[in-house]
Amino acid sequence: QAMSGSMTPVPRMGRNDPTEEDLEDAQGKTTGAALSTEFAVLPWIALWMFVSTAMIFLNAHILRKLSCPALLTAMHMGVSSVLVRILSRMLPADSALAPKDLPNLSSAECLRKIFPIAFLFASALWLGNMAYIHLSVAMLQMVKASHSVITYSMTVMLGLDIFLWSKLRLVALVCCAVSLTIAGEVQFVLIGFLCQAGSSLTECGRVVFMKVSLDGLRLDALSLLRLYAPMCFALLLPLGLVTELASPTWGGLERFVEAMRREVGLPLFAFNGLLAFSLNLVSVLLVKAVGPVTFVM
Repeated sequence: QAMSGSMTPVPRMGRNDPTEEDLEDAQGKTTGAALSTEFAVLPWIALWMFVSTAMIFLNAHILRKLSCPALLTAMHMGVSSVLVRILSRMLPADSALAPKDLPNLSSAECLRKIFPIAFLFASALWLGNMAYIHLSVAMLQMVKASHSVITYSMTVMLGLDIFLWSKLRLVALVCCAVSLTIAGEVQFVLIGFLCQAGSSLTECGRVVFMKVSLDGLRLDALSLLRLYAPMCFALLLPLGLVTELASPTWGGLERFVEAMRREVGLPLFAFNGLLAFSLNLVSVLLVKAVGPVTFVM
């Protein structure tokens, strides 16, 4: 009796307690689900890379012939504003891309949460297109490699990401490499570099803010694009009419259209607008799927 009283009872494994085999099976399912999610995103990444590359060279080609960065981006946003509404009505309700019901946003909420995205995006597009007029595509792409540094810094400061020394070393290495490419540029134009620097800051800010808005408001890709594309158009069009036309009148607009038709061609200009809409849509989908830091990498 003394021995039995001093012995500690051994706990028995209940029927609901997980065994080692159950834990391994659950870990395998989690890993498999993560891999399947990553593979599901790969086609969108490939599509974004193709459309983005085509858009870069086409914009550079147009802007070398016709210096109209604000009007070009205003056209992009105008086309996106129209096509996103047409696509929203054409998609079946059970489609993954089909827009959900918009949240009941007041004017103040829309101004506070959506307008900053539109302002940052319009600024990034305008300044980025300005840079194509002064610098080569190759150099600008090297400068854009610093987006990972800027975005990671922003996400850490806003508490959206965890500070890790390993990530800091990587982004610092990217920053040094970008500095070397800038120093070795033969035809360096300061105004072009400043335009690209401003575009990089505003673009990274837009990506981070867009991620916050998507998570906070539960907005799908089409709904968000439908909200901020018209705002971008309203910001860029007056800027282009005032700064890029010979005179901000109907006659000045007619002369611009004639120059565009002669130098670029209407079919190429229209294709550029369709390409811009595709890039805007795929970009919003990717930011929601992979997060801001991964997107800019």
